[in-house]
Amino acid sequence: MKKTVLAAAAVVLLAGGASAATFTLGSGSDDLNSVTLTSEGSTAVVTAYSDYNAGTTGLINRHNNGWGVSYGAEEHFAAGGEALAFDFSPITHRLLQAVIFEKGPEDETVDLYIDGVYAETFTIPSDATDGPVDRSFETFSLSASGLRGEVFAFVATSPDSEGWRGIRMREISVAAVPLPAGAGLLLTGFGLMALRKRRKKA
Repeated sequence: MKKTVLAAAAVVLLAGGASAATFTLGSGSDDLNSVTLTSEGSTAVVTAYSDYNAGTTGLINRHNNGWGVSYGAEEHFAAGGEALAFDFSPITHRLLQAVIFEKGPEDETVDLYIDGVYAETFTIPSDATDGPVDRSFETFSLSASGLRGEVFAFVATSPDSEGWRGIRMREISVAAVPLPAGAGLLLTGFGLMALRKRRKKA
C-alpha cells in the first residue's frame, strides 16, 4: 500500500515540473470512441460524445482540420450537444489555449465543461463571406483565465443540421499544475518512512 502511495506521489511530483504540452489533432481512423495522446510528458485520453449531457459516447471523426464527432445530421463536425473530452486524470492541468475550426456563415458556440462543471462559452462569430470551402481557425488564448482541472470537455451547442454547422477541435495547449510548496517535503517524508521500514526488516 505504501509503495503505491509513493509511486503515485512521485508521478504527480514529476508531472508538476512538466512544460506546456500542445495536442494538435489531425487525420486518422474514424471508428474509435477514444484515442490516447501524449505530448511533453502529459497524456490525454480524448473521448467523443454524441450527447455529452446524457453521457452517450460516439465516434471520433478525424480530419486535417481537426476532430469532430461522427453522428447526427452534420456528421463530420461536433454540433447539437456533441463533444470531445480531454481527460488528463489523475493530474490537474491548466488550459492555456484552444484552437477551434469552422468559421462559417452562422455563429458557432462551444461550451467548456471542466470536471463535469460548466466553465464558459466560446463564440466563433459569423462571417457571411465564408462558405463551405473558405474555412478558418479561431484561436482562444486562455492562459490568463486560470482554467484548471483534470477533464476538459468542449461541447458544441450550435444546431445539428446540414449546411456546415458545428465545429472541429484542432488543438489544445495545457500545462501540468505544480504541486504546492510543501508537497516535496511530504514526499521526502514518505521516502524516509519507507527506508526506515526496509532497514528494520533487514
